[in-house]
Amino acid sequence: MLTPTKGGGLVKGIGAVSTAAGILGSIVPKEIVNNTVGAALKHGWKCWGASVNPDKASANIALWVPQLKDAAEFAIRANDSALESRINAFHKRYYEVGVKHRWWIERGGARDCTKEAIQLEMDALSLVKTEAVRAFQEELNERGHTMVPSTPITHAIPANGAIDLPATTWTVEQYRVVLGKKNVVSNVVDVVTGGSSGSGILPLVLSAVGFVMFRKKIF
Repeated sequence: MLTPTKGGGLVKGIGAVSTAAGILGSIVPKEIVNNTVGAALKHGWKCWGASVNPDKASANIALWVPQLKDAAEFAIRANDSALESRINAFHKRYYEVGVKHRWWIERGGARDCTKEAIQLEMDALSLVKTEAVRAFQEELNERGHTMVPSTPITHAIPANGAIDLPATTWTVEQYRVVLGKKNVVSNVVDVVTGGSSGSGILPLVLSAVGFVMFRKKIF
């Protein structure tokens, strides 16, 4: 397995960012390519004749990283009630992106230079996943919630003849979002009062009571 960079992670500087949006915004496909494939080339990696060569690996990383990043950004934009499902959907998406190459290397079908190239691709996706989880944690902390590991699930990805991929299954980690007490009360109040929108259960109830009293006075 190749080490993309010496002395640290695949992308430099991401760790300094402390907000969810900032963490995800620091994930730049071009920088990830430079710090994986580019760094490997600088350290003497020469595999231009492989079926997955440096150019193909670079193109795949540039294509796949935004897909995972989009899924992570979609998750942190969720309201409290949808956070858990979107975070868990991101983890399923992680195994779907680049699944043929993930399956190829997992089953031992890739060798030599091709294996090294695919490993660089997987390293890049793993980095995005790591930073996405950090972004989720930051977002939850900001809202007063916590995220704890839950029971993993088996995620089945159907066969795709267009890319010569058989049906595969993957064990996917899942998380449970525990809402903070303050936020739970706030959510209930919003439902009852309608929050800032002015609609909700309480205004409707008061309107109904007022109407009944009005009818009693008139009739």
